[in-house]
Amino acid sequence: KAVGIAVGIGQFRDNGVSRVKYAQQDADVVAKYWNVVGGIPSERIRRLLDSRALKNDLIETFEEWLPQQADGTTVVYVFIAGRGQVDPATGAISLVPFDGTAASSYRLYSLRRLQEALTKLPAQRAIVIVDLSLEHPPLQDGADPSAPVWPRDEQGKERIMWMVGNRAVQEAHHYDLGQHGLFAYQLLKGLHGAADVDRDGTIL
Repeated sequence: KAVGIAVGIGQFRDNGVSRVKYAQQDADVVAKYWNVVGGIPSERIRRLLDSRALKNDLIETFEEWLPQQADGTTVVYVFIAGRGQVDPATGAISLVPFDGTAASSYRLYSLRRLQEALTKLPAQRAIVIVDLSLEHPPLQDGADPSAPVWPRDEQGKERIMWMVGNRAVQEAHHYDLGQHGLFAYQLLKGLHGAADVDRDGTIL
C-alpha cells in the first residue's frame, strides 16, 4: 500500500534559473529503488522530472492523485531534488518547478502547501526526503534575509518526517565520482542495504 513520488528538476524553462546537477537522475534512480528494492508497484510511483514537473503537475500529483491512493495503512515516500527559494521575510521555502521563475512567487510550489496536502491524507505516515539548492530572491533593500524555515508537524502526531540534505542557503553538494548529489548518493547506499545494520530487512 506504499506510494512513492519522486520529483527531480535540474533544468528550467527560464534560462535565468541556474541548473541543478544530477537532480533529475537522482529522482529517477530513487524511484527505481522504491520499485526494485522496496517492492512498491510501479503504478503507485510517480516520477515528475524536469519538463514534466510543472507547477500544475505538482498540484495534480500531491493534491488530486495522491489522496486517491492513500488509506490508513499507506506509507507515502516523497523525494525532491532541485532548486528551492527562501522567502527573505519569513524563511518559508518553495520548490521552483520547471516553469518557475525567481521573479514570480506565483509560479513556485511551497513546501508548506505540500505539508498541508500530506497532513490531510488518511495515510499512516509520510517520509519526505528533500535535497534542494537554496537561494533567496534578489534583495533590494539590503535587509538581512531570514534563514530557511522547514515545515513542522504542528499537530504533534509525528506522521510526517522530513529528511533534509541541505539546510543552508547554498548549492546542494554534488558527488561527481558517483554521478549523484552527495545526499542522494548516501541515501541510495542506505536503501541498498548499508542502513540495514542488523540485516533484518528493515532500513533504520
